[in-house]
Amino acid sequence: MAMLLVAITGQAQDVIYERGNTTAWSDADLNDWAASYCSPTIYEGLNVSSINGGWTLTKSIAVTEGTEVTLTANLKTGGAGGRFGSYDYIKMGGVSIRFYEQDQKAKVDIDGEETEMSISYIRASSYTVTIKIDQINHKVSAQIGTAIINATSNTAITNVEFGHFKAGKENYGINPILQSIQITEEVPSTTYYDYTVKFVLENSSTELKAAEVRSGISGTHPTLTSEDKAMFTIDDVTYQYVSDDAADQTIEEDGSTVVTIFYKVAVPLPYQVVAVDGNNTELAVVAEGELYEGESTTAYYTKAVKKDGQWYMIAQNATDPYYGVTISGGQTINKTYSASDITWFSEAEDLKPSRSWAADGGYPDRYSNGAAKRLYKNSYAKTEAFTSGVYTVTLRARNNSSRVATLDLYLVDANGNLVEGSLGTFEEWTSAQQAEKSIENVAIPEGYGIALNNNTEYNSNLELDYLYLTRTGDLPPVEVTISQYGYSTLYYSDRNLAVPEGLTAYGVTVDGKKATLNDMGSVIPARTGVVLEGTPNKSYTLAVTSESGVAVENILKGTDETTEISEAGYKYYMLSVKGTNAKSIGFYYQVEGGISITNQGHRAYLAVESEPDNSGDSTGANGLPFFEQTDGISSSYTVNSVDGGTYTLTGIRVDDSLLQKGVYIRNGKKSIIK
Repeated sequence: MAMLLVAITGQAQDVIYERGNTTAWSDADLNDWAASYCSPTIYEGLNVSSINGGWTLTKSIAVTEGTEVTLTANLKTGGAGGRFGSYDYIKMGGVSIRFYEQDQKAKVDIDGEETEMSISYIRASSYTVTIKIDQINHKVSAQIGTAIINATSNTAITNVEFGHFKAGKENYGINPILQSIQITEEVPSTTYYDYTVKFVLENSSTELKAAEVRSGISGTHPTLTSEDKAMFTIDDVTYQYVSDDAADQTIEEDGSTVVTIFYKVAVPLPYQVVAVDGNNTELAVVAEGELYEGESTTAYYTKAVKKDGQWYMIAQNATDPYYGVTISGGQTINKTYSASDITWFSEAEDLKPSRSWAADGGYPDRYSNGAAKRLYKNSYAKTEAFTSGVYTVTLRARNNSSRVATLDLYLVDANGNLVEGSLGTFEEWTSAQQAEKSIENVAIPEGYGIALNNNTEYNSNLELDYLYLTRTGDLPPVEVTISQYGYSTLYYSDRNLAVPEGLTAYGVTVDGKKATLNDMGSVIPARTGVVLEGTPNKSYTLAVTSESGVAVENILKGTDETTEISEAGYKYYMLSVKGTNAKSIGFYYQVEGGISITNQGHRAYLAVESEPDNSGDSTGANGLPFFEQTDGISSSYTVNSVDGGTYTLTGIRVDDSLLQKGVYIRNGKKSIIK
């Protein structure tokens, strides 16, 4: 004989909880509720004192299994001060009715799925809400006025909640008020009988898990839930729904009804997104994975691929996902890429950050490969080394801050260190902007990489998507003319230079009052100052080379542009001769005391550490010749610049015949023209 779950018909409602109605809530009423985040106070019913934080009031209730439970409440919604996303709510079991304050829409959440009701409400107005849950059939309804939503829910009823969710700073008028609440339960007016549900492997009698006894109305078809048709795993084997015979069965009063649900072993099916060229020739697999039959996902792919030395790129989709496609198990989708003139490409996640990457803002649909990386303020991400040349550097990023964001571009040396001096600054990303930006005519020496440095004040929300370089040309060779004394200096920050036949390049060290020349060999590395020795007044061409040269002792410095240097703690020297004596060639003060120097572009100078002595006289030699001298080099004397020119104080060479009134540097000393 079947077990009769409920055999009473139409029993009257039983009130299991009631508060409010026409009177204000009493202290006893309030004590029935547990305040999770703040203390309640009485105000026309139930209210809270805090207006700048979310809060929840929870009341445990005891319901009888198998009954129909109804919640009826009079709720006065919050005011106009809420932010988007803030809402007032009342909840029982898996059903929650929400009142969103700023957009004034009522919505229902059932077991985590939100549905908008066809009702717009007025802030700070009173509404009657009803939640009804049939525990036998798992049917639920949510009602505001005449607007009703019906669904199913399997969540047990253990409590009722009333509260407010805060989504940002709020200042006034947000508190909802629970004016009254009543919870009743009653036995459904229908008799329910047991039936059995079995879970069986298809084409066999093997039961995969224990059978379940359920209840339903006599003479109707048994009801299956979405969970019955969901995949499940037992002992590392996953099973997938195939079919059932529920529609062929009728619930009998004798309990003989058996519903069988059939499953098969679920086999994951591979999927691929393939990059192809215009001739449909495969370039690379850009996304792959596995899905079970009936499942789908968004597969994200990269913006650029490389094959046989040639780069190919694809334009982003017009809408989200920008670099993604919906795909199912067993499916292959081709995406057409076009040949590109770019030289190098990298997803941001493949760059090397100076510290661990910050978490990105979670916008995979908007990024190539479905991912981006966020740079902390004052941190950088660097690349590998490149072949020397002139490049355009392009970057795509998204600014997730309300402030503008800035990235600077730097060189990275062979040891992975940032080289002083920015190569340029990308145009700012405005608030919430996502865009590609470029810096053109970037000179990169052989063996150097680049780095992206986040210099934005108060900002760490710039998310890097991808970076690519386009090589636009070679670095040009360098033409240099040796002075009448057989020596000149040279400095280039952006290229390694091959030393031609007939020319010798030296590094310089200083020992006491003498400068020593150290042969540098056949290559002048980038960012290295040198002394060149060659035929007087002869011009030489130094080609750019990929060779890196050898390290020699060298303290020469240099600048790419005419620059005045006067950092304390150093004595500064320029390549000069004493008088007209070619054998006195060496480094001498450009200005008295060697306290500063105006260095010409692409020329080298000496900066020797020196501290003043107790007498106040400057220490260090006035001259540092290359060869031994016999007439004393520490006394005052006149020196001639190697190129024999006259310069302004800002380092600009001028024609002696065109001099006007002012102060000039001539032969290593200041001259005044009146």
